[in-house]
Amino acid sequence: MTNMKNILATAIGVLFMGAGAYLLTAQASTDFGNYEYMYITSASSSATVPTVVSRGSATLGSVVVASSSPANTYITVYDSRAATTGAQVIARIGPTAGTYTFDVFARNGIALDIPTTFNGAYTFTHRRE
Repeated sequence: MTNMKNILATAIGVLFMGAGAYLLTAQASTDFGNYEYMYITSASSSATVPTVVSRGSATLGSVVVASSSPANTYITVYDSRAATTGAQVIARIGPTAGTYTFDVFARNGIALDIPTTFNGAYTFTHRRE
């Protein structure tokens, strides 16, 4: 009888530990699901100016300019749902090839103003909040 009590107690303990581990795993995957970075590239984005990247709050991650563009040609990043004159500028990326890393929160959304003279290739990353 004592042996049966020990087996039952062990089985119940294993059951509770398994349930606890499952709940911790489910909570962790739910929390981390919203923090993935998304990206657009010059090949996948629209040719229209401006390009709206996020219509809600987001964090600007990085901009990789893979090939240079003519001098005095800049990509302007706005904290806005549409790149307008009155919107707050959060970044201005020059024509030189390179990786530009940011960690800037945009409350209203993110919009890119890409001039028609900018002919470089780029990849733009952001994370929706």
